[in-house]
Amino acid sequence: MTFFQAQKKLIRLWFIWCMLLLAYVAFQTIINTGVFSPPEVAPKIWEWMGKYLASIFALIIGSSFFNKEANSPTLKDPIYFSLSFFTSIIYLAAITAMILVIILSCEDYATFLQALDRTSYVLNFMLPTVTGLLGYFFYKSKSGGTTPVEPSDIP
Repeated sequence: MTFFQAQKKLIRLWFIWCMLLLAYVAFQTIINTGVFSPPEVAPKIWEWMGKYLASIFALIIGSSFFNKEANSPTLKDPIYFSLSFFTSIIYLAAITAMILVIILSCEDYATFLQALDRTSYVLNFMLPTVTGLLGYFFYKSKSGGTTPVEPSDIP
């Protein structure tokens, strides 16, 4: 597998999954029923989603703008892709499960906020782990074949 094939898989995974989550929460926010009926709830859920999805989503999408010549055409260490891919799936599944459980089980605004706060214990551990693995995957996939510029080469 080449680096760009691996990168495409990660981009597809994150883009499709995040867009489905965002569409679901947007729909719940627009119809304004259940725990979403108080006006204070929408900013809280969007803040929560931004905190736990936006940084990694930006890393994934931003990585698609790497120059092809700056990266190795083949995947140097496929283990880092596998770790990144599967931890991404676990992380996205955890966020999806938390959103669904919170929305379906909470009956009032106070319970909803408490449930959102409790999820931070797990997600605050998972977020740097996933970010670190993804970052290391992109770092490790960069080619090391560039030659440094010597001071005598500068005009």
